[in-house]
Amino acid sequence: MKRLTCVIQIGPNEFKQVTDIKIKSSYESLTDSAVITIPRKISFGESPVARDSPIFKVGDPVRIFLGYDGDNKLLFTGFATGIKPGPPIEITCEDEMYMLKKQVVSKSWPKPVSLPDFLKEIITGYDVVAENVNLGKIRMDATPAAKLNEFSQTHSIKSFIRNGTLYSGRAYWKELQNPKIPVFQFQNNIITHDLQWQNKSDVHIQVKAVSTLRNNKKIVEVVGDAGGTLRTLNYYDLDSDQLKKNAQRDLDRFKFTGFKGSFTTFGEQVVLHGDKVNLIDPVIRERSGTYIAKSIERTFGSSGYRQKIGLEALV
Repeated sequence: MKRLTCVIQIGPNEFKQVTDIKIKSSYESLTDSAVITIPRKISFGESPVARDSPIFKVGDPVRIFLGYDGDNKLLFTGFATGIKPGPPIEITCEDEMYMLKKQVVSKSWPKPVSLPDFLKEIITGYDVVAENVNLGKIRMDATPAAKLNEFSQTHSIKSFIRNGTLYSGRAYWKELQNPKIPVFQFQNNIITHDLQWQNKSDVHIQVKAVSTLRNNKKIVEVVGDAGGTLRTLNYYDLDSDQLKKNAQRDLDRFKFTGFKGSFTTFGEQVVLHGDKVNLIDPVIRERSGTYIAKSIERTFGSSGYRQKIGLEALV
């Protein structure tokens, strides 16, 4: 039987015992989060961690390694954002996006600017990889994180930080995907699930794609089923043909034949959001297929090491 192991680094302190760890990660949310619960009895040298311990402080850098039998993988890098006194002590954390929430940038771009050029001007401390999206003229009086969140709503631009690099534009990047696609099988390494099989013909969805042009005029393209559930998505400066392509791509994400929902598995095959995963149904083989992991909820502690993986269609 494999033994659960971990290494937790908070500020200058490192320890290998926790009561519980929870990590949430998704390309739908700008910031990954973590909660670390410290055992009642833990000490660093001669200093036990007391209820009002000054050992941990808000702003301390945090790294979380999880695994089995000492083979631990780095699964969270960020900062402590809150210390709840115990016992037990509970430390809430945000990933490195926390650093992009600390300083307001006040600046104007009177000429149209691209996403890569814009980000390279406002982001410090991180490399930037971004799609070549035209943002138009910009007036900014906000933190970089707030602006990225705004772009998610107005331009359908997704952003996240991984391995010291800010990625912005696509929800997932092929160059970041796991080279060996993990396999998860019902009645084997899928512990529980809320997955439901759907047929494309039974899904009634209509996508309304809206493109705001540089002159503030709007182009609207609607695809899908008239009278179906309406999903409205916003883009910037796409012409009619580009907008139709994006609308159809988004429709294919929602209207497909396959599984929707999430499943819980062990922590052995580490999955990050944006990774491909293979789902195997040994009973109905034609239901096997490949999906994108859109969200991961990781738990580690006395109840074991688990990953709850939310799925999205591979388009």
